[in-house]
Amino acid sequence: MNALRRKTLAKLLDGIEGKLDALLEVIEEEQEVMDNIPVSLQGTDKYMEAEEALAELVDAQEGMADCIENLRELFHIDF
Repeated sequence: MNALRRKTLAKLLDGIEGKLDALLEVIEEEQEVMDNIPVSLQGTDKYMEAEEALAELVDAQEGMADCIENLRELFHIDF
């Protein structure tokens, strides 16, 4: 891989990592909100929808982390 493509890839990875950080913040905030929902409301449809959404966010976070790892391994990039 030439230097220009490596530089482009480095910028791309920086951007993905920044988005991953932002997603992690959202996940933490959502988890905090869910942790503060009263026990009496935890069995409701609304709570279950929120729980499912949080699980999807975590899946997205894991996918982004895997993407970053795969790109680094593929191009043998160490930053």
